[in-house]
Amino acid sequence: MTVQRRFMIEPHDIVALEYECRNCHSRYAIRLDSQSKAQVNCPGCGAQWVRTEHLGGPDPKDIAIPEFILALNKLKAAAKESILRLEITPPEESSSRVPAA
Repeated sequence: MTVQRRFMIEPHDIVALEYECRNCHSRYAIRLDSQSKAQVNCPGCGAQWVRTEHLGGPDPKDIAIPEFILALNKLKAAAKESILRLEITPPEESSSRVPAA
C-alpha cells in the first residue's frame, strides 16, 4: 500500500504574496485584493529587490509579480464551473517559522 500526502490550495485561498529581504529579513506583503504595487526596495534596509531597468525597459522577471497577481485574480473570478487547485510543497513537520507581525 502506498500513502501519499498532497497539499493543495485553491486560488481563492491565496490572499497575499510576501517578500522577505535576504539582507535584513524584513517582510512586505502585497494583498491580492488591494491596489498595492510590487515593492522595489526593502522597507527595512533599502536593498534593491528588483531591477527597474533592463536593456532600456523593465526586466521580464520584475513584471512577473504584478502579472502573477493579475492572473491569480482572473483565476478567482473565472472559476465558475470547475475547481482549480495548486499543489504546494508540504510544510516540514519540524518547521518553526514565526508568522509575520
